[in-house]
Amino acid sequence: MSKPELSSEAKQLVKEEFDSLSARLQSSLVEIAVWNWIARIVFLAVLGGSIFGFLRFQDFLDDRIASRAATFDRIYLANSFVQSQQPRRALQEISSFMDAQRLVNTTHRSAFYEFDQLRLSSSQRNFFHLTVLGAVAQINDRDPAGLILGKDFWIALLDSSYFQTDFILGKQWESGEDISARLGLSYYKFARDAQDLHLALKFLDFASSQSNQAVEQYATYKMYCAAMLGDEESAVKFAKEMFKKWPSLHNTRPPFHSTEFATSFTSAQFAEALSTRLNITNFRLNIEKAWERADQINEVERIVGLIEKLREIDPTFSPESFKVYAIEKFRNNFERTYRHPFHVEDTTHSLYFWTSMMAKVAPIVMTTLSALDVPRGTDDPGAIEYAILQVTTADITDITVSKETASVVVKIDAKTRRTKNGQPRQSTHLWTFERPSGGQDTSWKIASIDDIPSFGQAGQPKN
Repeated sequence: MSKPELSSEAKQLVKEEFDSLSARLQSSLVEIAVWNWIARIVFLAVLGGSIFGFLRFQDFLDDRIASRAATFDRIYLANSFVQSQQPRRALQEISSFMDAQRLVNTTHRSAFYEFDQLRLSSSQRNFFHLTVLGAVAQINDRDPAGLILGKDFWIALLDSSYFQTDFILGKQWESGEDISARLGLSYYKFARDAQDLHLALKFLDFASSQSNQAVEQYATYKMYCAAMLGDEESAVKFAKEMFKKWPSLHNTRPPFHSTEFATSFTSAQFAEALSTRLNITNFRLNIEKAWERADQINEVERIVGLIEKLREIDPTFSPESFKVYAIEKFRNNFERTYRHPFHVEDTTHSLYFWTSMMAKVAPIVMTTLSALDVPRGTDDPGAIEYAILQVTTADITDITVSKETASVVVKIDAKTRRTKNGQPRQSTHLWTFERPSGGQDTSWKIASIDDIPSFGQAGQPKN
């Protein structure tokens, strides 16, 4: 594994800190040098002197400065782990840094570490807080109890007066997408109450507004937060953002039973477990209602957009009139399409035609078929195996416009039954209609019939 490199942000902060430290230490070193010689003289004159102490005082001072610089190097390393998406290793380096400072919190406050006790410059403290925030926002690893690691570090940040002043009250989170997104994700995954969920929504919504590419990225978390808070309209809004990003979610159910991301804080299972810990009821019901409504609204908006595109070549196109036309064609063609399996209007492909040919050689075959009373391709209603009782719905589900043709797919739900002692049943049919995109021929013709139910085999429809 290659060694992680410092980010450009980290390199810049290192340079700034070095320049600042050099400027501050220059005058201090001059003063120390003066007092160093004064101390040596006093030590020699008053205390009798010590050659060893006289020579080793400068080494002691150098060691202290080097030790302090080496310790903060762990934070630079932790930041590089954050940049390379290794939050667990980043938290390990931060933990080692805190242990070296001997600043484990021994009070009865909620945080394990006391960040306010760190002796850091303003730029160092800012860099330290950014690194911790990045690590806790990314981490997804669990402890033996199944809880996400990093909560102690997150609580320590919230307990830090410097962090609250610089990042929350000072509104540093408004400086861009990255900081607000990290705050939103951390408030969400480590939420302790409804107030934390409100703050998660606030920061994630701001992050979405800063980047068009990030809108859908945070939609999942925002939908979960809104559903937990019982805000149905917001949950629908954020679910719509998800459907726009991932059209394949159409006609699906919320992923409560999916195991692909079940262990991730991005999963519905995590959100449901979080709602349980917060004593929030009806979370799953709220998600399912928002999911269904968003899917319906998104589909309507998609079809409206396609209709506008179709009207570029057919300005008079009316969805309602077209659905009436589709139902009429469906009724007219249904009986022709769902005839008895032995009955096909085209005699060149019918069983009766071939058996007639065989009968010329073997008259016994025709005698047997007559005895079985097999239909012979007449208009006898007995040849019709299924009949329409009611067309329940007809909806346009897709529209395609190309240079050559335009097509409209209509989904028709109908109640049908067998003509002889049949029980009513619901069936769904997808009928595709086509017309040329240009030219004088503007009539719509049936192009195909798909999704035929199992009780019949489709023949060739007549336009």
